[in-house]
Amino acid sequence: MPVYPISFSIPPEKIIDYVPTKTRITASIIPGDLSTYIYKTEESYYQGYRDSFFGVTMQKAGWDCMRHYEILANGCIPLFINFENLPENTMTFFPKHIIAKTNGIYMEIMNKKVMESKDIEICNKYIEELLEYTRDNLTTTNMAKYIMKTIGFENAKRILFLSGNTEPDYLRCLTLSGFTPLKN
Repeated sequence: MPVYPISFSIPPEKIIDYVPTKTRITASIIPGDLSTYIYKTEESYYQGYRDSFFGVTMQKAGWDCMRHYEILANGCIPLFINFENLPENTMTFFPKHIIAKTNGIYMEIMNKKVMESKDIEICNKYIEELLEYTRDNLTTTNMAKYIMKTIGFENAKRILFLSGNTEPDYLRCLTLSGFTPLKN
């Protein structure tokens, strides 16, 4: 029996429409460092990524996590710690090919200590590419369409989504939200 991957995804309405003006190289929030958890609202948390070229992310409880998608959706480049250890068949929809390049660009910029105009231009180009990739591949709606196509029901008008677990779970809950547009 074949096995097909799914991954985290983000609601399309959470993805910004443009590359925002940046005021810092790296977002202040560092996963696992509670002293950097300074935001009181979702909007201020997102703004921290919008203001930054790079946002630090890493494996925590698992390799795939919502933070990666929040960084992407807010026009920020994920600076993925230990990215080279990401297992091959993990996060199959994530733009790993782009992140491998941008992690290298970050290291070059940090070695210079100052972002030159060409660095800004290159980063903004990658941010545009990542925003487009996120819109085209990482939304909850696209994940739901992929699932329906994979199981051969891409024209279904209604689905029954059953789960025995009532605890919050990003993968399950966001995947379910992607099916909502199928009702219309």
